[in-house]
Amino acid sequence: MEDFSISVVFSGLLGSILTMIFTKFYDDCRQKKNFKIEQKNLAKALKTEISVLVKMYQKIKLPENPPNNGSNLNVAYISQNYISVYENNTNRLGILNSDDIPKIIELYMCIKYLIDSLQWLSQRWEIYSRYGRTPNYSSKELILKGVDVENAYNAAREGEKIIFNLYNDVLNRLSKY
Repeated sequence: MEDFSISVVFSGLLGSILTMIFTKFYDDCRQKKNFKIEQKNLAKALKTEISVLVKMYQKIKLPENPPNNGSNLNVAYISQNYISVYENNTNRLGILNSDDIPKIIELYMCIKYLIDSLQWLSQRWEIYSRYGRTPNYSSKELILKGVDVENAYNAAREGEKIIFNLYNDVLNRLSKY
């Protein structure tokens, strides 16, 4: 009788241990799968946002040369947050590969810089349109009024160049998830 109770206890203990091991293994596999799905979804969302931003920008991009007296500049007023996917998920970037994160952040900071530069250029051009075409103002007076259109244009162009240099690299990095 004692042999029977020891074998029952041993069988029960062994069954419990095996159940615990298989449950742990199953949970680990499920967590890894969920982690991969989260990575893929975040990468896809960022890739989509970046692609759309670049496509939209290519339709309105800056002319090859800075605007000057008498030329027109298509001014786009930016009133929306066009990087909301990134901003709403910065706390989740850590689920991506640590080598990819700096490039993603760099691209988004350059996008933000370009947006700010375009807003600055729009403001400068608006002031220029008011004062710059009036013969009563010298170049120095226009710069004092904040009309430095050429520097605003050059800042926006620089942001544009950096973005186009980073664009394909970041999209390729996000495509691997």
